[in-house]
Amino acid sequence: MSPKIHAETSRILIDNNYNERPDNDQIAHEFETSDIIDSYYDNPEDPEDPVDPKDSELNKPVPTSAVAANRKREAAVNEILTTELTYVDGLRKLVRIYLLPMRQRSANKILSKPIATIEEISTIFGNVEQLLKLHEQLLKSLEERKLNWSPTRHISDIFLKNAPYLKMYAIYFKSFPQAIATMERLSKESKDFKKFLQQCQQNPELGGLPFNSFLSLPIQRIPRYKLLLEALLKYTEESDPDYNNLKKCVNQISAIADEVNEKIRDAENQQKVLEIQGQVTGLPNNIVHPARRFIYKGNLYKVSPTKVNSYASLQDVRVHFLFNDLLIFCLDFQGIYHYKGEIDLRYASVKDTYEDSELPYCFQIKTKNGTHTVRAKNREEKTEWIARLNETIWSLQNVQNGRGKLLIPISNNSH
Repeated sequence: MSPKIHAETSRILIDNNYNERPDNDQIAHEFETSDIIDSYYDNPEDPEDPVDPKDSELNKPVPTSAVAANRKREAAVNEILTTELTYVDGLRKLVRIYLLPMRQRSANKILSKPIATIEEISTIFGNVEQLLKLHEQLLKSLEERKLNWSPTRHISDIFLKNAPYLKMYAIYFKSFPQAIATMERLSKESKDFKKFLQQCQQNPELGGLPFNSFLSLPIQRIPRYKLLLEALLKYTEESDPDYNNLKKCVNQISAIADEVNEKIRDAENQQKVLEIQGQVTGLPNNIVHPARRFIYKGNLYKVSPTKVNSYASLQDVRVHFLFNDLLIFCLDFQGIYHYKGEIDLRYASVKDTYEDSELPYCFQIKTKNGTHTVRAKNREEKTEWIARLNETIWSLQNVQNGRGKLLIPISNNSH
């Protein structure tokens, strides 16, 4: 008895655009377990496709609720299989269209000019080939199991067998910030490398998606497994022989997800730094660095030391980007940011001008090269900026004194 599937595809089904963006908030909203399954079927209480009494153990119709649960359970398995197929297809394209030709051109120095060193290629792609082999085997096991699927079949043993190997993702996540930085550097320094990426992107198989979209594919895979398996567990009866193993599977995947979550956040933040660099024109240097993290963005008014009231002019508004070691300020011209300057926070301190002065909502950032005076829109924004700057500078000084690390995770309130 086959389920009636809607023409409308499930919301979390990965389409040909490989929309695997590293955004945990987006995952949390889009991957509600009930949505995963409910989008597949009509009303689960609709007693369509009545059960043949001959198929019942007691020659009685199976309760409608059991039929609906079995349908949703099968839908969860279908979703796991479908997303795995799409994911493997994306990894294959990354290897076949980008990695192998790049490696070949770099190895054959006689016939073609190397576009990157072997070390740079290894840094960019990490252990993606190992991940591809792992998931090709996982996909094969899932496809074989699905061929003879019935309500009594299960897939928990497949994931329990492969769960330890999923820890390989930690290697990929750890190297991902350096991968993005290397890719960005080569794109700026090497015309041949940039041309190679542009030529690859014209391949119709890629659907016009850029290189870093494929590099980002592994980032969300572990959290996605967790949510899909939780959906399968939800529609598996506790009396089912597969229930306990499936619960173990969810716990193991959850533990692995917890291990790599910090790496995922770092990877997301590295993408944010790359995005900002692409939005700002006139930057004197590449701001993408493996240890650099974005923290906060907001508007502040420039205050001239000779004109106390100059902050009242909208022409003096600057967009400020705060990183864990740097503050960049720009002019916003119709959505395009023009670089105006930066402050090295390693040698900076913040001074409040207080509200009884002639400069309401103002504060100063002092450095070896002078003082940067700015004005916030209101008291709340001023307090927010001072707190974030002080925390960043304090953390940076701890790093310089050997008491901490440079990485500062992106705040949920940044925008």
